[in-house]
Amino acid sequence: MRKHAYTLVQTLPKMLDTSLEFNDDSNKPSKNEKCYICTKKPQNSRKTLKCRQCNQWFCKDHARKNADERFLICLNCFKANIHQELTHQATLQINDLKNCIQESNSRKNQLRKDINHKKTQIEKLEIQINNKNSINNLEITQRKIEQESLMTNALTKEIETLERVLESSKSSEKENKMRLESIEGEIEEVEKYTNFMREEKNKLLTRYDELNKDMRDTVPYGRLKQAVCPKCCVKIKRRFRDQLLYGLRTEGTDSMIESVLAAKASFKAMSETDKMSTSGDACHCIIF
Repeated sequence: MRKHAYTLVQTLPKMLDTSLEFNDDSNKPSKNEKCYICTKKPQNSRKTLKCRQCNQWFCKDHARKNADERFLICLNCFKANIHQELTHQATLQINDLKNCIQESNSRKNQLRKDINHKKTQIEKLEIQINNKNSINNLEITQRKIEQESLMTNALTKEIETLERVLESSKSSEKENKMRLESIEGEIEEVEKYTNFMREEKNKLLTRYDELNKDMRDTVPYGRLKQAVCPKCCVKIKRRFRDQLLYGLRTEGTDSMIESVLAAKASFKAMSETDKMSTSGDACHCIIF
């Protein structure tokens, strides 16, 4: 407002231009009229002027030039115009400010409504979030309980299975222990039988060695018979008659002796003709 007033004042000249011409005779300068502001008559060549706005006479010291109309007015009218213009500008600015204030208040009210609406939405969302969190917590707790129950059931089943396996292992261990004891008993029996067979083997080996020694000391009669002439064979029979009979009576030769004795008895009962026909038979040995 002050800036506008300063600009308005700058547009008006401070001094009156006395060379300005007036078309109206009533507004021509006069030497007889007093200035209504200072109540003095003009002196020397100075004249009073009539204000076209208030129709009052004024001196040159109190003259101003109108900014809108190119004619002279008095200082009071000039001030009144300035005041009116400033008042008008201030009124316009006040109205603009009122409009701005109203717009600001409307905007403020709208913002308040928006804020309240947002707060309401936020509160609703918070309630929904809290409800959702409560539901999620309940679901999580329920799932944890279900998982723990499943894990407990699975663990119980596994423990039962392990207990059955343990019982089966214990039973198998008992059976294996009994089987082991049985096998150990069988091993002991086998070892005893092995020792017995070893002793029997040693006895047989000893007997075998003795027999081999006897065989090395004696010659079988059959081989001897084949190796000597008939005359020497008869001499040998007579000379070793007892040894030959002893050899024939050893284990496994009783049937052979009986057959020879039976053949001898049957030979004695034969006729001379039959004896002659069987004289070459080897089983009718004369030594018996």
